Amino acid sequence: ACCTDRLQPLDVSVNKSVKDCLKNEFRLWYSEQVMECAEVEGEELKIQPINLTAANIKTIGARWIVKTFEHLSENPSIIINGFDHSGIIDAVKDVDVDSWKLNNV
Repeated sequence: ACCTDRLQPLDVSVNKSVKDCLKNEFRLWYSEQVMECAEVEGEELKIQPINLTAANIKTIGARWIVKTFEHLSENPSIIINGFDHSGIIDAVKDVDVDSWKLNNV
């Protein structure tokens, strides 16, 4: 119990990075949607409902996932840092971080 940080290095680094990227993309998209759906009537601000249906979000979410994958591919040190932080960096010490790309997977 309580040893994820030592036994699952990708939980330490990749999952947080992915969650942060996806949250940021959603926040940017949602704020744009609020601005587009906002209407001023007299002195009153009215915001129309934002379409959060799966059909609408699915393609947008797919773009966010691709963008997140590209971020990880361009920053392989995120993955290596997970192994370093978890204390098992010796398992990947011979990896050439500069030449390693995720898109070769």
